[in-house]
Amino acid sequence: MEFLPANFVYHNPSPPAPRYSLTGDLSMIYSTIIYSSCLLADTKKRVRKKYPLINQTDILYYWSKLNFHFF
Repeated sequence: MEFLPANFVYHNPSPPAPRYSLTGDLSMIYSTIIYSSCLLADTKKRVRKKYPLINQTDILYYWSKLNFHFF
């Protein structure tokens, strides 16, 4: 076993680029859509109970602004 000098720098080769499968990406997008729609339905129910005067389109508008960074 050889000893390396103190100033030795080991250059790690870069790992291969990840291979993206279309089905995996689509399933991730679909699961995000389903999850956000379930959250949206729950939010709409709770908001309607608490603030009955808020319009549904307002909730959809703010929710889409909130979830914009997902896509």
